Amino acid sequence: MMQRHYKIPCEPGLYWYYETGCSAPEAVNISPEKYGDGKFRGFNGRLQGWLQDGEFLVGPQPTPNALYPGANRLFTKSGNKVRLVAPIGDDSWRVERVDGASVGKQMICPSRALVEY
Repeated sequence: MMQRHYKIPCEPGLYWYYETGCSAPEAVNISPEKYGDGKFRGFNGRLQGWLQDGEFLVGPQPTPNALYPGANRLFTKSGNKVRLVAPIGDDSWRVERVDGASVGKQMICPSRALVEY
């Protein structure tokens, strides 16, 4: 569950900014490496380093296609359903097939080719 923050957090990620007087939240990005501590950038280009009374941030948003050992994904190149076994470096995973004629067969797949199904 995402947390409500009344001070600008230092954890990078996508947050929802609830501004006083606005009917809908705004998506903002927190990246201390890029913008410095205690600042966030709106997608309209605005850089802000404060929250007024009653304003807050909710987040960070979970990564939609988070990869973790044990997760089931679809390998887009072959269309096989696979289970993630272990990360290999920064951009690949050792996976094993979970259905079809070759259940249990392990292979290495690039992260970008593993999607939720």
